[in-house]
Amino acid sequence: MPLHLASCPSFAKAWDSSENVMDGERQLYLDAADYVRHVLGLVHQEASSELEPIFDAIERLHLEGDDSSVSWRQWESSKDFNRPPLIQRG
Repeated sequence: MPLHLASCPSFAKAWDSSENVMDGERQLYLDAADYVRHVLGLVHQEASSELEPIFDAIERLHLEGDDSSVSWRQWESSKDFNRPPLIQRG
């Protein structure tokens, strides 16, 4: 989360570290869902100045991430992502 928070100040302001904790453990998948919803909102607003650092952070995780990032990339590459895009440009 620290890299995501640093790359997106508007999310850092809105993020509540006391949320998404269950039995004393952070539920990172819920944090990730909150982050994705926020980023999609920025895409809809065409907030390009905020998007570049976000995408840089995501690329950095892909290139320099730990074992959990590698596992995600392996899962991601095994799925069929030939679906319609989430955002339809008109």
